[in-house]
Amino acid sequence: MKTLKELQPTLSPIDTRSNSLDGRERQKVENISETTVRAQLACILQSSIFVQSARLSRFLHFIVENTLNNSGDSIKEYVIGIEVYDRKPPYHPSQDSIVRTEARRLRGKLKEYYDSEGKRDPILIYLRTGSYVPIFRSNDLLVIEKYATTDSEFSDATLQHKIQLLEQEQESLSRLIVELLWKNQSLRELNKLEH
Repeated sequence: MKTLKELQPTLSPIDTRSNSLDGRERQKVENISETTVRAQLACILQSSIFVQSARLSRFLHFIVENTLNNSGDSIKEYVIGIEVYDRKPPYHPSQDSIVRTEARRLRGKLKEYYDSEGKRDPILIYLRTGSYVPIFRSNDLLVIEKYATTDSEFSDATLQHKIQLLEQEQESLSRLIVELLWKNQSLRELNKLEH
């Protein structure tokens, strides 16, 4: 099975959107490939947190696939109640709060997952309160937003410091890769001479 890093190349980018329940709020998030989102979904569903919760897994799978296939336009409480929780028409969400209750549980499970097993995952899938449309974000993007939205100079300095450290690490890794490639080439040439 390929890792998320191997699946990251820009394959069929999607424009994810966020709806409030009344449909007035729409916000462009970012383009992330469908393949990457599906790979992240598979990681989440295979985690110890979700593997024992068939109903929440089914809920998450439904809303993610619906968003990828239909831009999330048809993700309504009524549809989730019928499609995921097998409620029979006429299903009345005002009288049966199963979807709202399970959405709250799903938000909690996603938080638990990303606080533990998924801490280093490159893609975050989450639900805003009052919405059933999942949001797909790059983990790096959320770190930058966290520091960028704070009005403190300390936060800006911290972000700049972290960026500088990452640039230094990238430079060191680049030098190491060049060195390894050079050594690999040298070994190949030695092997040719010996044979």
